[in-house]
Amino acid sequence: MEKHQLAIIAVFGTGAWVAWLIFTAVRQFQLARSQAAAQDKLLLRISSPENLQVFLGSTAGVEFLRALERSPNELWRGIIRTTQTAATFGVLGVGMLVCHLIFREADGLLEFGLGAIILAAAFGCSAFVSLTMHRRSGLLPHARD
Repeated sequence: MEKHQLAIIAVFGTGAWVAWLIFTAVRQFQLARSQAAAQDKLLLRISSPENLQVFLGSTAGVEFLRALERSPNELWRGIIRTTQTAATFGVLGVGMLVCHLIFREADGLLEFGLGAIILAAAFGCSAFVSLTMHRRSGLLPHARD
């Protein structure tokens, strides 16, 4: 495989991955926005504290409260997904660097390997910051708990 072919595959692969990330983020944003709009409409219909208490005591009110709170499993899912992405890029980067050492005549492995290592570090830092922020805000229990 020539150097130009590898570069074309890498560019299109990266472009597809970035497009997938953007579409996923937009979809999650639109879902959150529609849920917030529905919850606002519902809360605007409640005119007094007594009506709110009656509503929250009903089955629909309990489901409404459940929809408002995020379970720790959902919070962990995002952190784990980011950690998995970091590990994948880390393994890919190390593999490319090893291939660069073995196959010195192959061009492009060093650059792509270093790029993958940098992405792994970025995703790893993101997972660590997310975990720290969730724990400090009280959304996730501390390790000592």
